[in-house]
Amino acid sequence: MTSCSCISRFYRLSMPERRARIGEECGIDADALERLRPAAGLDEQQAERMVENALGVFGMPFGVCVNLRINGADVLAPMVVEEPSVIAACSYAAKLLRGGDGVEASCSDPIVIGQIQVLEVPDPDAAEAALIAAEAELLALASGGHPHLTRAGGGARSIRVRRLPRVEADDPCGDMLVVHLAVDVRDAMGANAVNSMCERLAPRVADLTGGRVALRILSNLTDERTVTVVGRVPFSELEGKGAGTGAELAARIEEASVFAERDPYRACTHNKGIMNGVDAALIALGQDWRAVEAGAHAYAAAEGRYTAMAKWRVERGHLVGRMTIPLAVGTVGGVVKSHPVVQVARQIANIDRTEDVAQLCAAVGLAQNLGALRALAAEGIQKGHMRLHARNVAVEAGAAEHEVLEVAERIADAGRVNAGYAAEIIERLRAEAEAPRDSWVAPRPRARRRPSTPPSPVTELATHATRVREDAPAHRLEGRVFVAGASGHAGANLVRHLLREGVAVRVSDDPRGPALRGLDVERGASLAGCAYVIACDAEPREIERLLREAAGHGAARVVVVETDAPSDAGEEIVRDAATRGLDVVLVRAPRVVGPHDHTRSPHSEALVAHAHGTLKAFEDAGGPLVSARDLVEATLLALTRGRAGASYAVATEHLDAEAHMALFEEVTGRARPRRTLRGRIAGLIGSAPSRPAFDTRAARHELGFAPTGLRRAIHEAHADLGRRGLVPTRPGTTEPPLLERAPREAIRRASGS
Repeated sequence: MTSCSCISRFYRLSMPERRARIGEECGIDADALERLRPAAGLDEQQAERMVENALGVFGMPFGVCVNLRINGADVLAPMVVEEPSVIAACSYAAKLLRGGDGVEASCSDPIVIGQIQVLEVPDPDAAEAALIAAEAELLALASGGHPHLTRAGGGARSIRVRRLPRVEADDPCGDMLVVHLAVDVRDAMGANAVNSMCERLAPRVADLTGGRVALRILSNLTDERTVTVVGRVPFSELEGKGAGTGAELAARIEEASVFAERDPYRACTHNKGIMNGVDAALIALGQDWRAVEAGAHAYAAAEGRYTAMAKWRVERGHLVGRMTIPLAVGTVGGVVKSHPVVQVARQIANIDRTEDVAQLCAAVGLAQNLGALRALAAEGIQKGHMRLHARNVAVEAGAAEHEVLEVAERIADAGRVNAGYAAEIIERLRAEAEAPRDSWVAPRPRARRRPSTPPSPVTELATHATRVREDAPAHRLEGRVFVAGASGHAGANLVRHLLREGVAVRVSDDPRGPALRGLDVERGASLAGCAYVIACDAEPREIERLLREAAGHGAARVVVVETDAPSDAGEEIVRDAATRGLDVVLVRAPRVVGPHDHTRSPHSEALVAHAHGTLKAFEDAGGPLVSARDLVEATLLALTRGRAGASYAVATEHLDAEAHMALFEEVTGRARPRRTLRGRIAGLIGSAPSRPAFDTRAARHELGFAPTGLRRAIHEAHADLGRRGLVPTRPGTTEPPLLERAPREAIRRASGS
């Protein structure tokens, strides 16, 4: 049974690690999950039995929508789809819906309609009367051939007669009668049972009507077998998810919904987005997605015009979505029992009943619709699509497996999603990887060093394949975290992220200071009761003190974070502590770029000066930088997956001065200085001629570290400076950070505490 569907940073894990995490959450053994490997799913013999003229097996990506909550219970929704944006958008929207306690879902009885076409009826009135009078006889005859269905509580339920006159003048057929047989099919999709019942009734229907029976078949318009879903998103969950306030974004989504409700051209695309999610879940769960798709679109036009399946309205501080669609699904027979991957999918989704399948698929469709509408209303659909399409472009340009995510992020951040630019980034990444490990930083005085020092873990790993290890450890982050240096640039971002994840945090700094003001943190100097310790940019003596105290209190792990040209002192201290048995990891990074810089680093000073027009020149050089977002990610990866005693170098991007100043121009709207200097301004923007590259191969190999891009980091830095009144504000720079807006109760609820 699923314990939690809210799995943070799930997409950052390697595929084997994702399988292991799902197995842990759902209680599925490793052997069953191995069926999801491409070579272990449907084999040729099974394919041969399933279809005629089989040639092989066609693979499709199998993923999972996280964050979904249905009727108060967490659900992991398996999805099979090739479109890059579908699962990402669905998981994102499911997280928004969690703010309103997820999706409420309910199902009607599982009634499926069979149709018997009758032509050449001499007296339609008499025929209709005869059929109605014989209803009990016909129902008994239909159910008599299906004792298992009857024992399960199903069977034929009613007979109805419809008259279909000529529609067009050139209609080649005369008036006809259609007999509708309504059947409760219980846990089956129902096609075989209903079709056979119609066949059984056909001779008797011909006798009663005096006409000629033609077609006898079920209808895929199952308008009596429906599922209704309702999702509510508080305005607070939409804050920061687009321009304007959460209420304004909700109003824009409502406007987009009404557009689809009124116009069939828009409704078609609106509903296609819904079925992106519904179909992907149906395929994963072994359902007839084509039948459901046809029925859903027919249902959308049932009132004489094609309209939106899902409707969104602003109601009392919430954005509320409602949808009712026909969903004929089953949990018995067919592919459900014969396909090995479908069986695993059912375990992941914890599927026991037909209602579970229907509710999951409809909930996924509603979430998918919300994700698309939010993107349309907030930023335009193309931006998100291109960011995800960037992965395909990276692969086409020749990126290796471990390079794809980083290349995709860089070309998307630059707004140049094309193979030519991707090839440039790949070449640049590989040149950086070949550079000496520490040649970018001028040497500092070393701490005491033993005569024989074992090689650095980074150096050892440089010759290994740069692929995330499938056996990398995965610590679960449970318990309080002590953060030293929480008022610094790295620490302030780290604390906010931990709180957003629902983690309890203790800090030694004053929480009333500007870096921590308003955050739900505990103040204290003692490490007692803290499962983990993170020391951000501490002096060597402070690091040694924290390591001693952590050992004394039995901390599960310590992570030491050093930024801005770190010395070898931290690595020496960490290695010494590790040899004494302490579980400690070092993260080393260049200068940090991003929000919450209350120490006013040289980079922030340069950005402020540029925004006010007082930066008169810039250094014609370049160097590595790390975004605050990436540093936080690397720190948590080191905390949860790092190897004790290891040192991980992390950086986001090697940015030359021209590209750097172009980003300053973009974010401030002010032209760059015309003068270029050498030697002085490098310290302001974080670059220096002697800093060529920063080797992140060890972090990528062991942790799965995947850098994003500096464009986003500089935008976030400028937005934060604008909120604090340090630079002139521009559109999109004045919204307060999500965490500082969200009520603390919501944070606690998200963490399950």
